[in-house]
Amino acid sequence: MVHDSFHTNTRKNHHIRIVLEEMVDDNLHVFDKYRLPYCALPDVDMQQIDTSCDFLGKKLSFPFLLSSMTGWPAGASTINMHLARAAQAQGVALGLWSMRVVLQDPSSFSSFDVRDICPDVPLFANIGLVQLNYWVGADDINRLVDMTRADGIFLHINAMQEAVQPEWDTNFSWLLDRLAKILPYIQSHVIVKEVWNGLDAKTIESISRLGVSWFDVSWQWWTSWPAVEWYRRQDALGEVVRSLWIPTDVCLTQAKVIPNVHLIAGWGVRSWIDILKAQTLWAKMATAAGPFLSAALESQSAVESLLMQRRHQYKIWLFSMNLKKWDGSVSL
Repeated sequence: MVHDSFHTNTRKNHHIRIVLEEMVDDNLHVFDKYRLPYCALPDVDMQQIDTSCDFLGKKLSFPFLLSSMTGWPAGASTINMHLARAAQAQGVALGLWSMRVVLQDPSSFSSFDVRDICPDVPLFANIGLVQLNYWVGADDINRLVDMTRADGIFLHINAMQEAVQPEWDTNFSWLLDRLAKILPYIQSHVIVKEVWNGLDAKTIESISRLGVSWFDVSWQWWTSWPAVEWYRRQDALGEVVRSLWIPTDVCLTQAKVIPNVHLIAGWGVRSWIDILKAQTLWAKMATAAGPFLSAALESQSAVESLLMQRRHQYKIWLFSMNLKKWDGSVSL
C-alpha cells in the first residue's frame, strides 16, 4: 500500500507541474458559436441583481463549483486550504481530488481535511468509478464522506486518462452492475463526472436509471488529461487519444431530454459568459479547475479575486439580458 501511495504522490506532483508549465489545452472554444440576447435598455438596477442559487440544499453566491485539482503531494495541502477558504468567503461549492490514496494510506488525509475552514458551502469527496472493480465499496465511499464531512461524493469516470497513463486501472467491465448494487447503501449525494472526454447521453441515461440525478459532463477546455499523460509518457499515445471527446454543448443538448437529470457544465467554461450560455443549454451549474491552479498555489486572496471577477462578469451579463436573476427563460 505504501508503495502504491508513493507512486500516487509522484504522479500528482507530475500532474501539477505539467498543467502549470506545458501546453495541455486544445484551445477549442465550444461556446463561441452561441450568442446571448442583448437588451439595450434593461429595466433593471444592476446592484439589485441576485446571482445566488440553491445547490443540494445550500445557497451559493452564484452557480459555480471549484472543481477537483489535487490531493496529498507536496503543495496539495496549501492548494486545498486556499481553495477552501476562498470557497467559504465567496460562497461557492468545492470538489476534492480523488481520495483513493486516503483508503490506501490514511496519513495522506491531511491535505483533504478542509471542512473546518469551509463549513457552509457544499463540499464533495471524490473517487474513481473504476475503483468499484478493484476494492472500493459503499462502506469505503461512506467513510470518505464521513471523514471529510462532505455533502456528497463525485464518482469520476476517466477511461481515456487511465488508458494512456503509465499507472492504469482499465478494468471498466460491469461497472453499471456494481454501481447499482452499492448505490442504495451510499448515504450522501452522488454526482457522476467525466474528467476530460465528456459524458455521452447513453452513459448518462444508463446511470440515471440507477437513481443518480446529477452529472458533471466535464469536457475539457483548459486541461487535456490525455495531453498531461502524453507529457509524462513522452510518446505519441496521449496525443493520439486527446481528440476523442464530446464538446460540452453537445453533452448538454443530448442529455436535456433525459428525465430527472441535472447537469453541471465543466471544463468547457472559459469565461463567465459561458456559464450563462451553459445555463441556456440546460446546465444547472458550472465548474472549472485549471484556471484557478496558479492562484491556488499563490494565496486565498488570489483565488478570491478570480471568483469575484467571474461573479461580477456573470452579473453584468444578467444585466445585459434584462434579468434580475437567472430564471431559465432565455434559450439559444
